[in-house]
Amino acid sequence: MNEKTRSSGFIPCHCSYLIHLRYIRGIGKTAVTMDNGQELPLSRRLYESVNRAFIDYYRGEQNDF
Repeated sequence: MNEKTRSSGFIPCHCSYLIHLRYIRGIGKTAVTMDNGQELPLSRRLYESVNRAFIDYYRGEQNDF
């Protein structure tokens, strides 16, 4: 993952998925729910970093993930 992608709000949630933090509605242990209702798989390995990035994004700390 390059820095330009991360700074634009995109993060990986699984080996084949790249999501934008703006469109996340919620995060569970095994899936990310997008604002359109679609659920995407969430890797156990990436859960902590996705959750932290989501929290930081909505606190206004977009550039610190």
